[in-house]
Formats: sequence, structure tokens, C-alpha cells
Amino acid sequence: MPEDLIGESARIRGLTTTPLALNESVTTANAVREILDLKAADVLLPDTYQCGGIKAVKLIGDLASAAGVPCVMHCAHDLGLKTAAMLHIVASTASFTLANDCTYYSLEDDILSERLAIERGRMSVPQQPGLGVEVDLNRVRKYQRASSC
Repeated sequence: MPEDLIGESARIRGLTTTPLALNESVTTANAVREILDLKAADVLLPDTYQCGGIKAVKLIGDLASAAGVPCVMHCAHDLGLKTAAMLHIVASTASFTLANDCTYYSLEDDILSERLAIERGRMSVPQQPGLGVEVDLNRVRKYQRASSC
């Protein structure tokens, strides 16, 4: 549901017992406050690219947590660098209590030196400095060349 139709989402939520999740309208703290005030969603799906980064998603997660609304991290065929950021966010933010969206292994290749492991349906938070992963600059250059063609 787009941000300008949050009121419609609240109306629809009032007409059904099916839990309603919002993603496209979860863009800023103000939009999330409106969603929460109108009780327009049962679940929020923030994404770093549309919310403005890690700090912004954590703020949205904290707002959702205070309102008792769970979050699910949204993704869109992300490379390992963003997947590592997502793992850090969900592990450090109380509202991410449900299974999170991850399409990491649908990629044929990645820019990380080592792929992130999925074991028994779970991914561990990388523990090295920064986001905990190492970027393979040769792979980055490969994709830079491919995108300039």
C-alpha cells in the first residue's frame, strides 16, 4: 500500500481478520507513526533502501516495538553486504520477532569473499569488524564493468 493510502489500509484492516502487513508505505518515522496511530497494519516490513539506511530502520523497529507491532525485514535479491546489514538490524532490534525475508541464496554470485551461510533455515550475524563481512573488490569491478556495457 503506498504511503498516500495508509488510511485505506486502516479501513481494509478493519474489514478483515487476515493480518495485514505494510512495506511500500514504511518509509519514514512519520509514515510509521501514522500507520501505528491509525492501526493500519499488523506487521511492518521496513527495508534499508526505502527507509534511509540502518539507523532509520532501527528507529522504525523501535517505534513498532513500542506499539507492540512486529517487524519483518524486507529484501529484494540483495547482495551479501546488505544481507549482513539486515542480520545486524534484526539481531539488535526487539521488534523483529518473525521470520525475516531473505532471498540471498537466489543469487548466482555475490561480491563477498565468503558467502553467508544458511544452516537449518537460519543465518548467523557476522562477527568481524564493521558489518562482519569482506568485500571482494575483483567481483565489484566485474559488476562495475558489466553495468557499464
